[in-house]
Amino acid sequence: MICPSCGQEVPELKFCVNCGSSLADAATQDFAAQSTEPVNEPATEPSFTPEVPGDSAWQAQPQQAYQTGQTLQMPPQADQFGQQAGGYVPPTGSPQPPTYQVPQAASANRAPNAAFVLVIVGLVLSCLFVTFIPGLVCSIIGLVLNAGYNKKGLDNPRKTATTVVGIIGIVIGVFCLAATIMIGVISAEVVDELDRQGIDITTDSVEVTTDSSGHVNISVKDDKSSSAASGAAVTGSSSAASSSGSTSALSMAKYDEDKYHDSEYNPTLYSVIELTGSELQDLLDFYNFSWDDDIASWYASDGSLYGVEDSKDALTKSQIEQLPAGAAGQPVAIVLTVEGYSTPSAAFTALSKDVTVESTLDVDDVYFAVVHGTPGAQYLVAVSETDDDEQTFLLFTNEAISGGLFEQLTGANAGSSIDEVWKAINSI
Repeated sequence: MICPSCGQEVPELKFCVNCGSSLADAATQDFAAQSTEPVNEPATEPSFTPEVPGDSAWQAQPQQAYQTGQTLQMPPQADQFGQQAGGYVPPTGSPQPPTYQVPQAASANRAPNAAFVLVIVGLVLSCLFVTFIPGLVCSIIGLVLNAGYNKKGLDNPRKTATTVVGIIGIVIGVFCLAATIMIGVISAEVVDELDRQGIDITTDSVEVTTDSSGHVNISVKDDKSSSAASGAAVTGSSSAASSSGSTSALSMAKYDEDKYHDSEYNPTLYSVIELTGSELQDLLDFYNFSWDDDIASWYASDGSLYGVEDSKDALTKSQIEQLPAGAAGQPVAIVLTVEGYSTPSAAFTALSKDVTVESTLDVDDVYFAVVHGTPGAQYLVAVSETDDDEQTFLLFTNEAISGGLFEQLTGANAGSSIDEVWKAINSI
């Protein structure tokens, strides 16, 4: 059966499977035509215009005549689902079937915001300083997640922002870590220095400074605040204070230099021959030496000693305080015992770095030297071992040798001046 609407051959049904037109009338008409058709009538070439449904887009097109024997090509009609049969695309300007868009869910290929949130949190925590450790952790995790999104090929519009913020957070966190370590080291040095000097850390008059070499210096701001501070104490025992009262830590700060002490805080030859008696006692007090009347000497807990003798006896604390710098011009011998050196020469080398050394000589386990102090002051130095890792220095002025003190302490009558004694030593 031929569909009168679309011209396609279709099965005998009630409706055309191609265009949907009713086939009941077409079947009746076909039957009538067959019953009235004349027999043996010669074939003619009639023309006809195909019937186009009233609502078809073909109404707008000119009607064309088709000859019998030609193949009638009719445009396929849209099926009930809005799709064109045979892939036919209607001419431009013809009505288009409605297009339905299925609502799409959020793209499964979009990268999560977790990495960006983590680096933001990490940056904030690092900037707060006290929370830099969790800040570092958040920044690192955020960067790792961000890199993971990129490897998986996820759509990551915040890739660059996450990387930049994460790196900034890590840099700030590392800076805070370095600052914390530095603060810890300095704090440990401050505590050690306070403990060594005997300064009460509860006083609010303590001043902490750091010199160019990185050494921490502790001092009390002034004498009044030092004496008024509750619980504050200056180094040394209670009996070690000089006659001028408690030693000011501010004036003592200058003595915390290498030229005044060795690594064990033993006084050097420079401090012995360049400081006055009063200054030297302040230095010894600063180095935790204490005065002992029984032995008439300043002593330290490790066994180090400092004292001064003349031809009669050891000088008292008040007499030492009155001595000029290096006891120059005085008939005295300075006695200094230090710990931590295995030989006399090693002890002399360590303690004489900042003085002028004229001559040296090592004779029978005694190390001799001639050194100079304040202008015009000359000293004969004899260093000998008095115990294991303990060396004792004897410093004689010219006046002490001429007064017989060298012979009195050593038992050798070698001359009445440093030059004479030096010649005698070299002739041995």
